[in-house]
Amino acid sequence: MKRFSIITISIVLLLFGFANLSLAGIIADGQVTDSDTDQSMSICTDGNCELVSATISIWDTGTAEFQVNYDPGSFNGNSAVGISLDIDQDSTTGSSNNGMGIDYAIIIYGTNFQGSGKIWNYPFTTSGITFTTVTYLTDGVQFNIPMSLLGNDDGLFNYIVSASSQLTDSTMTFIGDSMPSNGFASTSAVPEPATMLLLGLGLIGLTGIRRKMRQ
Repeated sequence: MKRFSIITISIVLLLFGFANLSLAGIIADGQVTDSDTDQSMSICTDGNCELVSATISIWDTGTAEFQVNYDPGSFNGNSAVGISLDIDQDSTTGSSNNGMGIDYAIIIYGTNFQGSGKIWNYPFTTSGITFTTVTYLTDGVQFNIPMSLLGNDDGLFNYIVSASSQLTDSTMTFIGDSMPSNGFASTSAVPEPATMLLLGLGLIGLTGIRRKMRQ
């Protein structure tokens, strides 16, 4: 009975350790949410601007992963997503718009048009860089951007998300909905030493049981 308990505890520790290990690759992550009834119908006349949440995860593989979700039924081929990023937490190093110091601007075009994304860096005087790694979901978009395009100043992001209707390849309506507050990607709460400790204790327990069984 005692041996069974030790084995059980060791396996549980290993499972928790591996679960935490899967999260250890996230350097920073954060989410911001929005009401599902606040889009401007005078701007988005077909109701395709209703944002409900946005999430960003920064991975130690050098990728920033974004996902923007709309209220079910309010995302269509004319829906365009805009994201403003402040990657160094310094309001003096980028555009003063919104008081953030915006370093980068991202637009995800509607599938009825380009069906891709584009990123600009401050002072936004270049033509921008187009990226095609955009996944259009039933009610939103998911896309990855290499941190090499974002400067990787400190791995922590402030971000503002907005939605509008795309009219042509080069024109959009005014913003029809935006998140009520800035999102912030904060350092993951799972510390790497704790993960290794859980794995180590689990392995020690199983090793001890195996030695006793051989004796």
